[in-house]
Amino acid sequence: MRRISTNHLSLSVALFLGGVCVLPGTAHAQAPETTLAAPAAAAAEDGEIEAEEEDEAASDDILEVLDLPLTAVDLREESGMDETEIVDAIAAAEEAGLSASETMELLEEERESVKKRGKKKNFNAWLRRQIAKGESPKAIRKKIAKRDDEKQLTQEDKKAIQAAAKEYRKAHKEKLEAIRARRKAYKAEGKVIKLRGEERHREREAKMAERRLKQLERLKAAGADHPDLDARIEAAKKRAAKAKRVEQRAENRRKKSAKDMREEKAEAREETKEAKEARKEARQDGKATKKMLEDKGVTPPKGKKGKGKKGKGKGNKDNKGNKGKGLEN
Repeated sequence: MRRISTNHLSLSVALFLGGVCVLPGTAHAQAPETTLAAPAAAAAEDGEIEAEEEDEAASDDILEVLDLPLTAVDLREESGMDETEIVDAIAAAEEAGLSASETMELLEEERESVKKRGKKKNFNAWLRRQIAKGESPKAIRKKIAKRDDEKQLTQEDKKAIQAAAKEYRKAHKEKLEAIRARRKAYKAEGKVIKLRGEERHREREAKMAERRLKQLERLKAAGADHPDLDARIEAAKKRAAKAKRVEQRAENRRKKSAKDMREEKAEAREETKEAKEARKEARQDGKATKKMLEDKGVTPPKGKKGKGKKGKGKGNKDNKGNKGKGLEN
């Protein structure tokens, strides 16, 4: 399958957001005090890949690729972030050679961060600085939740940050090629390749279908005259209903999974409680048995404490020195 790159998606997202956005030249710059580092995402030698990349090779990111424009829309609508800032962030990822799915994950992480902490200024400038430092996409995602407002980049550092992006792109390309080669080998071996972000994709499909239906209904309410408008509304209703059913099934699976997990935890707690009670009963039985033996004048037998103990295999003696022959009724 031909992979979709951010080269085409940056323009697609701009159109998707509502118009072609001209990216400001200052968005490529980097502050003078920033030290450019070698890309942290360099591929391992001889095509070998690390454990994290092995996981990526065992799954396909096509749904995350498709979700990039939808994530950009959600980020704009939920955070109020300017369109040019979002498109420039995508352009920054493109110049660094990040895949469309990696770009989507960065936007999604920023969206989640905005929901929890509020909007922080200049996400695009912050992202370019992180790339210039050589941070991996995973490391960048982790840092998003703690980032503060970022200063805009200066025109003077444009060349420096572009040079850093080129170096990053070269190393990251090798990493992605190694992952894809391994994924291809998995498929040849007959291994099942999972789809990443499937449930999240279904949720977005349902949301976008509902959004499209509302747009068409608003057009009709405004008196729009189009011969196919009613047919399009009906088709949109069917798509929205289907997407809602798919999303509901995904929600039911999540709830069932959560319920199963709760039940497993409850069973584990119950087993731990029963084991604790069994140990308590065993100690009580041991004390009762010991007292009963003492009442009958019999010294309770002692367990072996090591090799070389005398009296191995011999009977126990009572308080009078006689060998014990067992309890008498």
